[in-house]
Amino acid sequence: MNKGYVLRKKGKPDLTPARAEKRTASRSYHFKSGYTLTGVYLKSTDNRPDDHCWWYDLDNISRTPQMRDHLFKYCLRWKDQQVKL
Repeated sequence: MNKGYVLRKKGKPDLTPARAEKRTASRSYHFKSGYTLTGVYLKSTDNRPDDHCWWYDLDNISRTPQMRDHLFKYCLRWKDQQVKL
């Protein structure tokens, strides 16, 4: 059974992820809360030795920390998706 998320009564939720399928909504909420698999989060949980963007590490471009802003605005690996956003 595919259950959706239950919206809290306080505040105005973003209805876009609330109306999406559960997997998409889950990723959206993880990004908003900061508990998503980025370099910074993985380093804070001791699952990665550093917080640098692994997409940049592949190209040996820079040692930029992998954060939400970096992924949504600057990371060269996600340029096509950034344009769509």
